This record gives sequence, C-alpha cells and structure tokens, in this order.
Amino acid sequence: MGLDLVKGTVPNNLEAGVFEPAMSKVKILQFATEAAITILRIDDMVRLVKDESQSEVD
Repeated sequence: MGLDLVKGTVPNNLEAGVFEPAMSKVKILQFATEAAITILRIDDMVRLVKDESQSEVD
C-alpha cells in the first residue's frame, strides 16, 4: 500500500508500478536516525562551549 497525494487515495503500489524494496527503507531510516543523533551531539557540544565561555566572564 502507498499514498497517492495527488488523488488523495491509498492505492496498491504493485498495481501502480511502484516498487520500493524493504531493505532500502530500512537503510533510509538508519541513515536518518544517525543524522539526527549526529545533529543532536553537535548541538550539545556547541552548548557546552558556550556555557564554559560564559562562566569565565562572570
């Protein structure tokens, strides 16, 4: 099953000629998760650096 956003229906992907292997979906989710974790880690590092510089000024 899939989504047809133009028609607003839920068609059968195989009948519509759309083939998406499950492995590619799993890999896409893994890469997206890794990217999100990396962004969160970078954000934490930036916050730590700002906190240290603010305490030196006080």
